[in-house]
Amino acid sequence: MKLSKDRQVASAAVRLGKVFSAEARADFSPAGLLAVGAMTGAILLGSALVVAAARRSRRLPAD
Repeated sequence: MKLSKDRQVASAAVRLGKVFSAEARADFSPAGLLAVGAMTGAILLGSALVVAAARRSRRLPAD
């Protein structure tokens, strides 16, 4: 299995009447999928830390 050869491909097409149509295509390698997963996990962890810090600062008494 070569990481550059095994790729995941997804495509979608949407058409609304005769006025609007859109097409999308995503092409990922296994390494790219791992990178996107790591980035998503880091974003979620970072936002959880920001929320926890905001809640903690609200509970502390003012000087």
